[in-house]
Amino acid sequence: MAGVSAEVRDDGSTLAHSPWGEMVSDDRLPALLRDVSGLLTTIGALRSEMREQGEKAEKQRRHDLLDLIAVVDGFEDVVESLESVKAKMAADEQRPFQRLRIVGKQLTRWLNQRGVQAFDAVGEFDPHLHLAVDVELDASRPAGAIARQLKRGYRVNGLLLRAAHVVVITDDPTVVNVGTFEERG
Repeated sequence: MAGVSAEVRDDGSTLAHSPWGEMVSDDRLPALLRDVSGLLTTIGALRSEMREQGEKAEKQRRHDLLDLIAVVDGFEDVVESLESVKAKMAADEQRPFQRLRIVGKQLTRWLNQRGVQAFDAVGEFDPHLHLAVDVELDASRPAGAIARQLKRGYRVNGLLLRAAHVVVITDDPTVVNVGTFEERG
């Protein structure tokens, strides 16, 4: 070990010189080794505790993001339902709707700044990205195709946060009348 030297005493014992200039005799070495071992155990426990706290914080963060996404979903539903009312209003009466759109963009920007990205369900059903909440019988389209999206999916830093909720095309009439995911509980 660099910086450590030893000298042999007249009685045959040794003195170790630490890199810090301390001299350690043979009789103190076992106690020092126990102390170092205890410190290493404490460091390991602290690392484990920090890892657990980090995992707990990340779980809470994901939970909080999902809660905010539910608010964004509800907000977007309200704005969309008001579009028909907005079309019947004069231009100067439409200002509140413009403000709602701005708030929606601010919410989306806030999520994006935290690594959250929305994605739409298109093409074939993928169980890793989509949650089938209902099926629809349609012989003109391939089984397994997405008929429509009910809720967008979300990723956080590339990892799935919430699957897109979709209705999937089926060619099997026996599965059509089993009720929706929400009805089945």
